[in-house]
Amino acid sequence: MGAAAGLGAGLYSGFQSYRTAKLQEALFKQKAEAAKDLGDYNSVVTINNTVGKVNELQSQINILNHNKSKALAEADRKYVDTAQSMVDEYSKLVLKTSGNYSSYDYLKAAESRAYKLLTDYDYQVSQATYQADVQEKELQRKTKLVYDLGLANADFAKYKANLEAYGLQAQGGIAYAQGINEAVGTISSTAMNYASIG
Repeated sequence: MGAAAGLGAGLYSGFQSYRTAKLQEALFKQKAEAAKDLGDYNSVVTINNTVGKVNELQSQINILNHNKSKALAEADRKYVDTAQSMVDEYSKLVLKTSGNYSSYDYLKAAESRAYKLLTDYDYQVSQATYQADVQEKELQRKTKLVYDLGLANADFAKYKANLEAYGLQAQGGIAYAQGINEAVGTISSTAMNYASIG
């Protein structure tokens, strides 16, 4: 009876080792799945944050373009008003001085002044639009950088999670193999003991 009890205890111990190995393997699989899920979640969060930053930068570009269009429309209106005012002023001068050749220099000076005002005006408008274009290009560069970096970080989050999951699955496989080895060792040892007794 003692030998049979010893055999039963050895078999039970081997079975317990096997069950523990299966449980550890399952636990590591669960941890691996959780790591993958967390990686997917972090990837989605990174993508969402990236989209938010890209939208914010795109909004700045839209505001910049709106302000530039508004400034150009205002500048165009002022340009037309200024040009018309100068044409009117010059026409009045021509009428006042018609036939009087001594006022030719005065008319030339008025024409030159009008030309200079309009040229200065054109220069100021071109500088303003140039600065807006430079700012827009910089914002577009930042937008592309934020987008590319966000996608890279999202991919990295998944890669890191998959790597961790792979490591956990490997640990589960090792725990299972160790448990099976213990079970086989215990059962073999018990069988040898039983054989030597019986």
